[in-house]
Amino acid sequence: MKGAGLEDYYGLVFNFDEEAGAFDYMCGQEAPVGALISAGFGTVTIEGPYARFATGAHISTMQAAWGEVYGIWLIKPEFRARHDAAVEYHPPAFNGMTGEGGYEVWGRSTAKGLGALR
Repeated sequence: MKGAGLEDYYGLVFNFDEEAGAFDYMCGQEAPVGALISAGFGTVTIEGPYARFATGAHISTMQAAWGEVYGIWLIKPEFRARHDAAVEYHPPAFNGMTGEGGYEVWGRSTAKGLGALR
């Protein structure tokens, strides 16, 4: 996520518990390694590679997008999903009030790539 600006936002899904059907969710921005983080805030370090899938669709389509990523793309041998943190990326064009502006979903993979969702 190097080079992220102040208008780049991320959602991080991690600590999956398949038996309980639970996970942790954190939203935030990139911070440099060693940055002082204000009290009450947490940090999570993620490492790639990630297969990135971009769409210009409304945010309400995100659940279907994740279904496509894990049900179609990341079962392919060239991607091979890894069960680790998943990332939502909301670029500067994203409008949190309207849900418009597109987004990316990143699945932890053994191969780098950028795909496009239907």
